[in-house]
Amino acid sequence: MKNRKTEVMHPEFGTRPSVHYIGLPKRFVAGAVLFGDKNECAEDVTVTLIGDKEKKTLKTDNYGDFEFEGLPSDANYVIKVEHPKYKIQELNVNTKVDVYLGEITLG
Repeated sequence: MKNRKTEVMHPEFGTRPSVHYIGLPKRFVAGAVLFGDKNECAEDVTVTLIGDKEKKTLKTDNYGDFEFEGLPSDANYVIKVEHPKYKIQELNVNTKVDVYLGEITLG
């Protein structure tokens, strides 16, 4: 069995617990993008997650969905949604909890 990274629950509390865990769930930010003028799912739209220490970019799937997983708790991000034919949308999020942004309509 290969070594796995272990973690403590809520390290921000500084309690130095003796129990360590494998595979603690991380936060996510997700949503769905629509083309407003066509009233259809926005496939292949660029979505970028921008934080203090990281930047991740992906494309929406054929249903217009996107998801950034494995994010730290209580971090601030800007979600930027871009398509060459539409105005850029920017949304601010914080990962104190998992974030589902719902439908983001490009118009």
